[in-house]
Amino acid sequence: MTFFWHKEAQWTLLWVISKIHHLGLPTSECDSAAIVNDIMPSLGTDIDEFISSAKLREPGVIAAEDDRTYDIWCHANQAKKLPKDLNM
Repeated sequence: MTFFWHKEAQWTLLWVISKIHHLGLPTSECDSAAIVNDIMPSLGTDIDEFISSAKLREPGVIAAEDDRTYDIWCHANQAKKLPKDLNM
């Protein structure tokens, strides 16, 4: 069992609180190095600034992204041949 979806879920949660600008298309795995090195506070450091700067996206924006992801999933499941760069 891999933990691939754990880091993808973390990437999505960081998008929800506006720490990531956009999710993009599912053509590659998320950038784990960016999560650890650039976005999340280092272990043992103060997290107050990180928490206070988090801004929850509007519900409509989150719902639109959910719809987009679901549409991609539906089209991928209906397609007879998927694009090689689509990572479902």
